[in-house]
Amino acid sequence: LEGSAPDDHRRARELREEARVGFVGDAGQEELESFLDGMPERYFLAHPVDVIRRHARAARDRAEKIVHVALSPGASEDVTELLVLMDDRAGLLSEITAALMVNRLEINAAQVYARERSDGGLEAVDLLQVRRSGRHVDHIEQHELDQVAMDIADLVQNKVGLEELKKRLP
Repeated sequence: LEGSAPDDHRRARELREEARVGFVGDAGQEELESFLDGMPERYFLAHPVDVIRRHARAARDRAEKIVHVALSPGASEDVTELLVLMDDRAGLLSEITAALMVNRLEINAAQVYARERSDGGLEAVDLLQVRRSGRHVDHIEQHELDQVAMDIADLVQNKVGLEELKKRLP
């Protein structure tokens, strides 16, 4: 992220356009491009084009889901990248953290963004590098990811309180 502001602005614009070219002919191309248009420059400076495209496709795939969680390999064998997409609101990151905690996952690093969707709503785009708490084993399984997504959705819809969720901890 070094460089002067004009150079950063130019580089972010180039990365945005390079990612856009990769969407030609994709299903939901308008939504994919809307993702690019709604993300801040710092996002483009922090990610390679293939990752930007993967994130845009996950945002498109969210559709009407309350929460959409996608996983990708992380920076090391014991780390997994979780992309959490949902309507943004106050307290959201603490609810995501709580859901990860009860599922025995810890956050190594996080990048938190918000974007304006084409419908005018504000969407949280949270990138979390996570690993299993106290255990350095395989990547997170899909069923574990599904449970995290359900727990986040239950918290944000007030179907379950944080104290009730914590009762699942050993």
